[in-house]
Amino acid sequence: EHPSTILPWVVTPHLASHTLGRVTRRITADWMKRYGHPIYLLETFVERERFRGTCFQASNWRLVGQTKGRSRNDRYYTLKVPVKDIYLYPLAKRFRDLLLRGTKSLSEDEVLTQQVGQEASLRAQPNRMVVDTGCSERSAAVVGSAHV
Repeated sequence: EHPSTILPWVVTPHLASHTLGRVTRRITADWMKRYGHPIYLLETFVERERFRGTCFQASNWRLVGQTKGRSRNDRYYTLKVPVKDIYLYPLAKRFRDLLLRGTKSLSEDEVLTQQVGQEASLRAQPNRMVVDTGCSERSAAVVGSAHV
């Protein structure tokens, strides 16, 4: 988590949705460049007692369930953490198939088409940047990269 300051003269209607949209359009190409494989699905957690997840709902993220109130470090089922809503955002139309099969099943043409399309989309957006959305206690995290 990073504290963010938005200066008083900066006015952007629907800032959280705008930021989430920019991040989701750019993240696959950035991930591909850094790690050499695409991602197909984003995941984030929103603490239910503190936040409503409005910015994710407004940005077409899908509420798919809730956590059990356990931590990933809860090896002995003794830690209690707040229950969180789980939101997903698919980056590819066939994300289920792609995640189940992995990147090796994609033909070279499909991977190239994905990369070229993403790069063209990025070129069409001037002043690109990735920013912490700040609309929940945790920004969107990447999952399901199907790295083989």
